[in-house]
Amino acid sequence: MLRTADSAGCDALVICDPVTDAFNPNVVRSSQGALFSVPVAVCSSAEAVAWMQAKGIRSLATTPAATKTFWDVDCRGPSALLLGSEKDGLSDFMLGSAAERIAIPQAGLSDSLNVSMAAGIVLFEAVRQRRK
Repeated sequence: MLRTADSAGCDALVICDPVTDAFNPNVVRSSQGALFSVPVAVCSSAEAVAWMQAKGIRSLATTPAATKTFWDVDCRGPSALLLGSEKDGLSDFMLGSAAERIAIPQAGLSDSLNVSMAAGIVLFEAVRQRRK
């Protein structure tokens, strides 16, 4: 996800309530240097939500249960993409704090994608919208 955030030109990556150390050697290696080109913050979910609200950043929560598709949301202004773990998705707290819930429509039998893939799809839709 760090390489995707770097490629999409994200301002930062915020890791909430981590279960893995962002500076673990395996993370550093797999980021191929992106860990050093994208600012990374680590905090609690509550701290992240408070910060986004204070800065006027609209949060977009990805969830298969959303009725709005990712391409139908305006990503041109300050916005944060909220992604949960592949196993559990976003917490109820993060889902409840989001300005909008968005889904990536899927035609197959799976109801979810790899979290890095989901990030790439939605982030590059934001890139597309911002280049218009």
